[in-house]
Amino acid sequence: MSLSVWNYDSDQYDQMIMDSVTDPRYQGVHMQKVPMDMVWLNVKYGKKMCPWKTSVTVENIHGTNCGQFDRSSGAQEFTYNYIKRSFNKNIQERDPKRILELQDPSKYDGRLGDQGHAIQVNTDKIFIVNGHADKADGNFIGLFNFKRINELNLHMGSYPLWDGDVHKLNDSGINAVLDIQTQIDYRMRGIQTRQLTEMYRKNGIKQFLNSPVCDFEEEQYAEGLFKAACVLNTLINEKGYSVYVHDTNGVSRIATLIMVYMALFLKHKQWNNIPALQQYLKMTYPQGHPNIDMVKKVINDNKDFQNQQLKKLQDDEERRRRQADESGRQKQLQDANDEAERIRLLRLAEAEAEKDRLERVNYEEAEKRR
Repeated sequence: MSLSVWNYDSDQYDQMIMDSVTDPRYQGVHMQKVPMDMVWLNVKYGKKMCPWKTSVTVENIHGTNCGQFDRSSGAQEFTYNYIKRSFNKNIQERDPKRILELQDPSKYDGRLGDQGHAIQVNTDKIFIVNGHADKADGNFIGLFNFKRINELNLHMGSYPLWDGDVHKLNDSGINAVLDIQTQIDYRMRGIQTRQLTEMYRKNGIKQFLNSPVCDFEEEQYAEGLFKAACVLNTLINEKGYSVYVHDTNGVSRIATLIMVYMALFLKHKQWNNIPALQQYLKMTYPQGHPNIDMVKKVINDNKDFQNQQLKKLQDDEERRRRQADESGRQKQLQDANDEAERIRLLRLAEAEAEKDRLERVNYEEAEKRR
């Protein structure tokens, strides 16, 4: 049996290596870049790319060729990660390691036929089908990184895992976290939510929410993006938090979400111009690679909602204008009242002064007559 492992990284490197820490047979396995553009994880990225690929063999049960794996060989599960190499410099994925667990073929449910292709996407549980399996991991998981988007009052990036990561968030003034990873992401990366929640609590993060966005299937992806955008809007614009929003690697889903958020909630002056939003995101968050087709779908699916936000914005602007006009009128009225009072007091003072003058004149004339 054979197993192919695929990975994509947006940076340009000379080599990509798959490295297992549990099975010496899969240590330092060099990958090859696919020599042509292909629709790579179409729902996730929505465009053609050139991923890296390598294949390894997995032992059959002795004396058979039916594709059943040999549990006694220890090959049914191993952990691994990827290494990028360029100019003799190695960059290794951050821990924890990835997990690959071969499943019992007798439990296969025909899912590949249902989905219309043979690639098993972003999952740790892999079926060998007809003697072969294609496992697609998506992004290379680099170091923890995040960036502030000033105009949106948020930070965005990759997932925090260690106490030092959370310290960096707190030092940046962040007091709420929106995580759009799924349970599969958690399992594949060994993320313990209870431990992470405790780290957030100890480091001054007041709110931690998970609004999972799964990019395996189109409708599910679109629904998850819409829900996450609503949660993000609530955290920032209703509750007033300074928010850190992240997926796993801070590349695709998170960039797609932020574009959806800007468009649906009118958080950019060109909210109805997708190319302009894409250009803005590219300038402010260059490591992001949004799925533009998915952005368009979410917007089209929620046009009524977007129109409601537009009407609300227009109503708010009209209310502020009326308040400004009323404030202006009140100020004019107050200014007029102040001026009238100033004149009244001035005339009163003049009358008092005239009275004093006349009293002095009368007194002086009286003195002369005496």
